[in-house]
Amino acid sequence: MRIFQDYDGRPVLLTDVAERHIRAGHHEISILGTYEVIGGTLASPDIIVRHNQALQYYRMYMSTPFGDKYVRVVVVEEDGTRYVRTAYVTGRIVKGQVVWTSGM
Repeated sequence: MRIFQDYDGRPVLLTDVAERHIRAGHHEISILGTYEVIGGTLASPDIIVRHNQALQYYRMYMSTPFGDKYVRVVVVEEDGTRYVRTAYVTGRIVKGQVVWTSGM
C-alpha cells in the first residue's frame, strides 16, 4: 500500500488491489510511471470533478507517447478515508460537479 497527499494535504491510499488493477488493465499508466503520475495528479491536479459519487482528479501531461493527454485518478471515500479506485489516460474530462480547479 502507498499513501499519497492530495492538493490539500489529505492522504489518499493506493491499495495493493487497486495498484494491481491499474497495472493489469491500464498499461499506459505504467509506461508513464505509476507512482509519479498518480502522485503528481493527486498533488497538483488541473481540475477535480465529482462524478458518480467519486472524485475525478485530472492533470494534463504533455508530449506523452500517447500525445497530450489527461491522467484521470478516480478517488472514493469510505469511512473518512480516501482511496484510489483506478487511474488511466484519457482525452476528455467527464461531466459532473466541478469541486476544484487550479485557477481557483
